[in-house]
Amino acid sequence: MTIIRRRVQSRPIRLFLIGMLAVPLASLLALWGFAASITVSAALTDADYSSNTQATNAGVYLLISELPQERQETYLWLLSGRRSPRAPLLGTRAQVDKALPPAKAALLAGQGSNTSVLNALITDLNGIAAIRGSVDSGAVTASAAFQAYSGIIDAEFHYFLTDSDQRGSASLVATSVGAVDGAYALEMAGREAALINGALSSGGQLTPAIRQLFAASAAQRHQLLAETQALVTPGLYANYVNDSPEYRQFQAMETQILASSGNRVPVSATAWNSATGAYLAATQKTEAANAATLSGLSASQSDGQVTEAVIVGGIGLIAVVASVFLLIWFGRKVTKDLTRLNTSVRDMAEERLPRVVGLLRRGEDVNVLAESPPPDMSSISEVSTIAESFATVQGAAVAAAVDQARLRKGVNQVFLNISMRNQSLLYRQLKMLDSMERKTSDPGALAELFRLDHLTTRMRRHAEGLIILSGSTPDRGGDAVGGEIVLTAQLVFTYP
Repeated sequence: MTIIRRRVQSRPIRLFLIGMLAVPLASLLALWGFAASITVSAALTDADYSSNTQATNAGVYLLISELPQERQETYLWLLSGRRSPRAPLLGTRAQVDKALPPAKAALLAGQGSNTSVLNALITDLNGIAAIRGSVDSGAVTASAAFQAYSGIIDAEFHYFLTDSDQRGSASLVATSVGAVDGAYALEMAGREAALINGALSSGGQLTPAIRQLFAASAAQRHQLLAETQALVTPGLYANYVNDSPEYRQFQAMETQILASSGNRVPVSATAWNSATGAYLAATQKTEAANAATLSGLSASQSDGQVTEAVIVGGIGLIAVVASVFLLIWFGRKVTKDLTRLNTSVRDMAEERLPRVVGLLRRGEDVNVLAESPPPDMSSISEVSTIAESFATVQGAAVAAAVDQARLRKGVNQVFLNISMRNQSLLYRQLKMLDSMERKTSDPGALAELFRLDHLTTRMRRHAEGLIILSGSTPDRGGDAVGGEIVLTAQLVFTYP
């Protein structure tokens, strides 16, 4: 049965090293790119969110502060039967008209992905003129006008909450949502103040509809403050609560109103106006400080994200560069060590071993250790093991060549000794035949002696041929005694 072996195609070891390390290196590059993209994307998102928030807040700040004022003055003017002076109301309307264009521009410039909420807010802002027309014509009640303005303000805060929840990192989203909730809680406190002020201005009557609006505003205020406390820092939360005697008095009167069951407001106008006025004035003053604090916090977190992106990207890039460098260095080292081993093997096969064989053929002595130096070792254990194995094979090959040469030399010496013994005997035989030829006169016997002499001469030539084959030169001039002396001397030196 014939076994067919498939031909193995050889490839450079550098190609195997590249293939072996390409997958982990590609994975490292992918992980670095993924981490860097996430970090950089978050940093850019936070930076964009911070700048857009600052621009939007600057554009809508006047509208947010003036629109509740217009609602309160409209509410009080309608409760008075439209008999109170309109100058304050008209002045506030002028301020709102002044604030509307930059507010709309800021909202449209900084709009996020939820355009439907923004469009609804812009529609509500455009409907302020229709609300004013209904108020001026008397087609709307005080409660309806109050709720219409409140709906616009609710749409503003709904947009801010939606926009904050969809943009920026998790930490910025939490702080931003908490800040919007805190501002929304202050708006609810303003609604409570406006409702009770209206009730006090109309004889202290607290109708069921007003009581319901007041209770809803108070409940929502407490809920928003709880959410604010959970999302913002304690220092920032104190700006929305303003834990002062006036605020504690406001809360006590709020509780008193909610607990009352009659149709009259259970607090005096002086105490109510004093407490709510002081509390709202103090919190409104901190709104600008809150905006600056939030902007600073947003900028700080954005800068931190940028720094983190630079660090992560830089460390990842350094790791990738180091991996590529180590790949190249290791590949070159392995290739260099194997190339050096290959050079040593070729030098042994092409130079040292032929030189050793030549020296042995000339009969010269060979130092096995000198002629089979070990190849250079490597810091890679596998390459060093191959080098040690080759050194063993190299030493064994040189030793085998030396042993074979010594064996051949010993065999030649044996042949030489036998040939020289044979030659010595033949010399003695020739001398004896020569002596016998000289003493014999019988022609027949002399002829036999001549034939025997000729045969002995031929045997001597065969012995000389063996001497030549053993690597020596035959001695034709020696006699039998001389041949024995030479043979004895050689035997003494050969076999001590």
